[in-house]
Amino acid sequence: MLAPRKKLWSTPDVAVEAAIRLLSPLSPDDVVYDIGCGDGRFLVECARQKGCRCVGIEIDEPRAAEARNKVREAGLEHLVAIRVGNALEADFSEATAIFLYLVPRGLRIMLPLLRAHPTARRVVTYMKGFKEGRWGDGEMGGGWTGGSAGGALGGSAGGSVGGRGGPSIDRS
Repeated sequence: MLAPRKKLWSTPDVAVEAAIRLLSPLSPDDVVYDIGCGDGRFLVECARQKGCRCVGIEIDEPRAAEARNKVREAGLEHLVAIRVGNALEADFSEATAIFLYLVPRGLRIMLPLLRAHPTARRVVTYMKGFKEGRWGDGEMGGGWTGGSAGGALGGSAGGSVGGRGGPSIDRS
């Protein structure tokens, strides 16, 4: 299990906004992936605000259908694609930025896959940061983690949004 599954959690709006800020600057040249995209709210807001292409990977077909509906309602089918599949088997090599809302075990499992794709220059996690404080072993240069979506972003690792942790970022 990579994502919180006992109850279907959706990323709170405040965390979506914080993640978009942390991933910025984003441009139409960027390709942003959401691993475990759920209802697609992050993808819709990211595409709407930044005009970048977004791809969601969701293992649960009903959640993927919900995300597709949200994308269609927003009129963003030209910018956002939702793929049903296992993130461990997905090709996200075109990603220039990645958002993850995964349980700590899921982050540990995804870490080697993320390291294998150097095109992902920025990675933001919600709920829990990478244990070593950076998702790379020095290769990212200038990366940092931390922040709280409810307060000032940047600074301390951890933070709190809805009582379940906060966005963390690593960027080059």
